Amino acid sequence: MKDPSAITVELHEDESKERAVARTAISPSLQSALALRQYSNAAGELDLMSLVGELRLQIDKTIDGDMERARDLTPNDAQAWLDLATLYERVQVLEKSWEARAKAANLVGTEAITRDEQGRFVVVGGAL
Repeated sequence: MKDPSAITVELHEDESKERAVARTAISPSLQSALALRQYSNAAGELDLMSLVGELRLQIDKTIDGDMERARDLTPNDAQAWLDLATLYERVQVLEKSWEARAKAANLVGTEAITRDEQGRFVVVGGAL
């Protein structure tokens, strides 16, 4: 039977075992998985490497421009929608940018949305 606490260390080419263990130990996905596992009792004991794998998948999706997971975490947060609108605009996915901005406008009104000095969409004042 597989130990749900076991950690798999991937050894890259021309990398010492010590370096691979250190890289694995400080990886954000492992650290996040450990935190999730520590505070999540609802689902029983969670398999650590399954958590790491899912977190890596979510990170890869985010890097590839898929921000849907971030949006799903805070669907009623206008600033989260505006952050998505800004990111989509910067990677030239304009339709998704417009959709995200419209969702934010539905939450706080169009008059509460502006751009900051860096060109990011932001909610003005106490409209959050």
